[in-house]
Order: sequence, then structure tokens, then C-alpha cells
Amino acid sequence: MPRFIYEFRNWALGDIVAGITVAVTSLPQYIAYAELAGLAGYRGLRASGPPLVAFSFLTGSPCLSIGVTSITALMAHSDLRGGDYKEAHGEEAWVDLLGTYSVLVGISSLVLALFGAAKLVKHIPGPVKAGWKLGFALAAFAAQAPGAAFGSGASKLKKICSLPVMGGAPLTGGAANMYRLGWMAVHPYLWD
Repeated sequence: MPRFIYEFRNWALGDIVAGITVAVTSLPQYIAYAELAGLAGYRGLRASGPPLVAFSFLTGSPCLSIGVTSITALMAHSDLRGGDYKEAHGEEAWVDLLGTYSVLVGISSLVLALFGAAKLVKHIPGPVKAGWKLGFALAAFAAQAPGAAFGSGASKLKKICSLPVMGGAPLTGGAANMYRLGWMAVHPYLWD
């Protein structure tokens, strides 16, 4: 058992306030990340809370902060075509698929860590890393903008904005999100 758990007399009031602050600010994040992944917000609380509480008793570091990120939720939703899958099979099937995907990503991450894949990051040029950050920021913004402009979110935008056809098929994925973002920007009179 980590020493800081049973040496509670050494805890400072500031540590307790910091813990409560992090918990309170994390709750809206978990709700939002679940919604980014195409799930109901309460599922983010159910999925994130218990593992974090369990991890707090197993870690040796009182300073460690863990959790999902918005890009993780967006990538899962995009990779698995969350909106289309949920419409075709229902939310429970989407939850099952997303859970399986999460476990596979975790296993893949462990395998990559065992083989030392993290050492490769130092060989990625700075401009490429900056481009990834910008791309992730744009993807997160494009995914959230319909919810800010339209009361019913992306579903209303998908109904009123037809995507251009390229190569015999309409745009998909990030390209579709960016097109809808641009379309939404030039049609503000349709916003709720």
C-alpha cells in the first residue's frame, strides 16, 4: 500500500482542496468526452469514475493525473464511424463496440511500450508535431461547433448540409466535418 495513504497526518489542506478541485473540474470533462464519442453523458461518469478511484489506491504517486482526452474520444468515434454505427445498431451495440475498441487500444499500447516504441517520438520533427497538434485542435473544434450553433447538434447540421461528392462518394470523416464547419460559418442565419 502506498505510504501516503496511511500517513494521512502529512496531508496538507491544500492537497485536499486540490483533489476536490480536480474532481469537480473532471466531471464535466468526462461527460463531454462521452458525448464526443457518441455516448450519453452519464456513461462517461460511469466509465471513468470507478477506475480512477481504484487507481488512486494503487499508485505510489500522489501527483499523477490520468484520464481520457478529447482526441481519444474523437478518434474512436471517427475510426469506428460512431454516428453511422449507432444509427444502424443502437446505442448498446455502440457501447459494446467502443468498449472492445478501448481494450484493444490498451493492449496495443502495452505491446508498443514493451518494444520501446516511445523512443521513436524523439525522431519526429518539430513541425510535424506542431501540425498534429493543430490538426487535433481543428478536429475537436469541428466536432463541437455544431453543438454550439445548433440546439440539436450535428444531427440537424447533417440534415440541412449536403456533402459534395468526390470520387463517386460523399466526403466522410474529418473532411466531412471540416466541410460542415465551413458551411456552418457561411450560414449563420440558420443557427439556433
